[in-house]
Amino acid sequence: MRAKYTYDYWIPFYGDIRFAESGLDADSATKNFVINNALQINEKMGSDEAARYIQRKTFNIVAVEGSLMYESKKLDVKDLTDTSNSDILDMVRKETINDKFELF
Repeated sequence: MRAKYTYDYWIPFYGDIRFAESGLDADSATKNFVINNALQINEKMGSDEAARYIQRKTFNIVAVEGSLMYESKKLDVKDLTDTSNSDILDMVRKETINDKFELF
C-alpha cells in the first residue's frame, strides 16, 4: 500500500485538513503554496519536516477571536456592533495569513 500511496499522495490531503481545522480561510493559491513547499521539503528532508512545516503554517495561530491581537483591535473601535466585531475578526485573520506566509 505504501508503494501505491506515497507521501506525495498524502501531503496535499494533510495540508487541506490542517487549513480546514485552522479557520484561517486561506485562498487556494496560499494553500497550494504551502502544500508545494511541503512536498519539496518532503523530498529533501523527509515527511516529518514536511508535516512540521504545514503545522507551523496552519496551526500555530496567534490571531483568532479572543486572542490578545483581537482584543487590542476591539479596543480601538469606538462603536462595537456585531458587524464591526465580524470585521475585526476578518481583519485579524487576514493579518495572520499575511504574517504566516512570508516567502522563505
